[in-house]
Amino acid sequence: MAKNNVEIQEITEKLEKLTGKKVIIGEGTWALTKDPNAYKQAKQELEAFKDKYYNLIGDDDMFDGIDTAVGRIEELEKIATSVTPNKPE
Repeated sequence: MAKNNVEIQEITEKLEKLTGKKVIIGEGTWALTKDPNAYKQAKQELEAFKDKYYNLIGDDDMFDGIDTAVGRIEELEKIATSVTPNKPE
């Protein structure tokens, strides 16, 4: 596992402890980096894709999907950066 990745189980346990509620991170989320630059880069690349293809493939469903992906990246960034992993004792 890369240095900046956080175990999903660890995040889930910490969020449950903080909120006092059962936390479920959806199926398909297998890694979350704590590096804010990775989230910034992903959002920039999606925006660049939109700019490049807007006049070539103008489709509301496609662009709505990209906007949804950008929103999900922001959600995952909040999850990953709101929890500090356990440090070895």
